[in-house]
Amino acid sequence: MDDVSICFEADLSMGLFLVADKRLLRVNKVNKRHPIFDNIKAPFDWYFKNDILIIPDPVPIARVNWHDQVPFLGQNLECPGEFVAFFHYEQKRVDGLIASSLTLPEYDYVKSALAVDNV
Repeated sequence: MDDVSICFEADLSMGLFLVADKRLLRVNKVNKRHPIFDNIKAPFDWYFKNDILIIPDPVPIARVNWHDQVPFLGQNLECPGEFVAFFHYEQKRVDGLIASSLTLPEYDYVKSALAVDNV
């Protein structure tokens, strides 16, 4: 998505889907020094569903399927990197989003929406 800035709150909780392991984790106390933010730097693709912000890791890694796809709610999210991150978000302005902690009901929703056996 273009022309939209995303501001991440401090010490938030997020859902982190590890593509290689096909595992969803809840990660707490995420701040700007967390390793995922080494990969999530502009420009990157992002999506949303309801109040959930979805960010596939944009940094390609070597593997059999260079651009692995993660099945989510009948869509395939292309993910060249190691993970897909899930946050709660609010749109504060037309050109700006606030990413905050993924709520427990949203985490359960993400978990049920990922069409993967070991989640």
